[in-house]
Amino acid sequence: MNSIDVTFYFKLIGICISLIGLFLTIRHRIKTKRKKLKIEITKMNVGDFFKCQITLTNTGNKPIYIRKIELYEKNKEQINKVHINYEQYRKETENNPLNPDDWRHIVLRDDNYISFYDYYLKKIKTTRFIIIDSKNNKFSTKWFNQNNLR
Repeated sequence: MNSIDVTFYFKLIGICISLIGLFLTIRHRIKTKRKKLKIEITKMNVGDFFKCQITLTNTGNKPIYIRKIELYEKNKEQINKVHINYEQYRKETENNPLNPDDWRHIVLRDDNYISFYDYYLKKIKTTRFIIIDSKNNKFSTKWFNQNNLR
């Protein structure tokens, strides 16, 4: 009778180990198929206009087709969307995937809409960039100020 009880416990332990292994394998496969994008922003003041350099690095395992770049400004409790002209970054992104382990620089320059300094409050604006791919996945930065404007 004791030998039956011991084999039952060994089988139960084997089933538990198999289920844990299956769970970890499924979790790993789901995680590696995700798209990941690292976004680095550098804001510059060049004479009378502002310029912004965006460096995008694909750290995932799938190509990313960038369709849209959005810029948001936060003033106290109000969030405003800033217009970015698509023609500025169209040739770098249109039908040109960002492959895994690849990077790309996009430079935005706008005299009318982009301004990273609030002249009324005399301080640097808090901004956030959102990159949208062809499947409407959103990759975003955190809200940030940048003090290297010259």
